[in-house]
Amino acid sequence: MARTSRCEKCGQIIIGEVHIFEGKKYCNNCYEQLMQERQQKEAELKVLRDYIKKIYQIDAIPVEVNYAIDKLIAIGKKPTGIKATLYYYYKILGNKPALYLFGRVIEEKYEEARYYFLKQQELRKINDSIDITNNKRIVNVVVKNSIKKKRQINYKMEDL
Repeated sequence: MARTSRCEKCGQIIIGEVHIFEGKKYCNNCYEQLMQERQQKEAELKVLRDYIKKIYQIDAIPVEVNYAIDKLIAIGKKPTGIKATLYYYYKILGNKPALYLFGRVIEEKYEEARYYFLKQQELRKINDSIDITNNKRIVNVVVKNSIKKKRQINYKMEDL
């Protein structure tokens, strides 16, 4: 009797081709999804690394920065979030780029930058929901006629 395998991700019995990735068995659908997620993550990391090169004006990323990126991703930070944090710290707050501060900037400003961009997203939704179409309004213009002055009666408090 043949031994059956179960997919590590969905738990279904694998019929047909078994895909092995990093020592784990996957069905075809889960393997394809895993590969797409991996390609997307690699693309996001490339965008992040290109942005780091641009903002710090360097040709190659130092080993310490690559190590810091791997460490940040391991604790749950996303490459897009890291890039957004760098943008926030240097472009929005106006700080001067300093490569030696990379890890510290991300650790200290990640949540602040996240909150900032969430707030911007809320404001964008509010702005998009406002109807700015030109509605015709009727305005009555009152011109004061200085020739005909109305007689004003002034009373003194003592007379009342």
